[in-house]
Amino acid sequence: MTQNLLRSLGALATMLLLAATPAAAQSAPATDTLYACYIPSTGTVYRIRTADTQASCTVKHGANAHVQFSWNARGPEGAQGPAGPQGAKGDPGPKGDPGVAGPAGAAGPQGPKGDKGDAGDVGPAGATGAKGDTGDVGPAGAPGAKGDKGDKGDAGDPGPAGTPGAKGDTGDPGADGAAGAAGAQGPAGPDGPQGPPGLQGPAGPAGPAGVSGLEYKLNATNYSWTAGQARTIDVACPGTKQVLSGGFDLASGLRASASRPYSTGTWRVTVRADAAIGSATVTVFAICANVAP
Repeated sequence: MTQNLLRSLGALATMLLLAATPAAAQSAPATDTLYACYIPSTGTVYRIRTADTQASCTVKHGANAHVQFSWNARGPEGAQGPAGPQGAKGDPGPKGDPGVAGPAGAAGPQGPKGDKGDAGDVGPAGATGAKGDTGDVGPAGAPGAKGDKGDKGDAGDPGPAGTPGAKGDTGDPGADGAAGAAGAQGPAGPDGPQGPPGLQGPAGPAGPAGVSGLEYKLNATNYSWTAGQARTIDVACPGTKQVLSGGFDLASGLRASASRPYSTGTWRVTVRADAAIGSATVTVFAICANVAP
């Protein structure tokens, strides 16, 4: 039994070291778990739960039952490196369209009056109006006072308009009026195109080391079993090493109700007897390693 376990320890260590190579670490996410089965009778190991392997161990019960175990593909991912420097500022965009023109300024003062044009030709005289009626002759006698002037006769019809005179010379232009107020500023033109991206920043520092110092710990103990009896068996990692995975090997008539980490450095298996089987050995193992914080 001990010789087989030592052979399996060498096979497990080789498999785990291969799984922890950079190529494997780059192809598998930090949360991937690898599964395998250990054959105590031969000390060999075979993989399960992959695309081209079976889902569980071939022999699950009996004295030659195969032991299923698992481990993490790699350590936790390193912290992200700092951001690269900001890229150079892009070229200015094209100039925006001119703004709407402002309102017209107030009119300038009136220029001086131009010279008077030449007089036009005199039109023909109008027709003479009709003579008024003669007043009655007064009686003879002393000359009386001078009588009132008779009413003016009706005006005759106006004659036709004379030919217009020639147009006078144009006067000198007036002085320019004051400049109007500036129009309101037009709206801003559209933003220019985005500048090219900046240079890529330097790579961040490498993350902390993952798993090291892999070790296989085993607890094989013989117990006397009665029907329905349950026992809890622990395997502790040495020093400050942490438990990565674990498993068990049970005799016929025993079954495991729990197999899990009990603490960061201990793997615990709870075993129950279905019937009284007398003396039987329970083998519990743990895979331990140093895990970088």
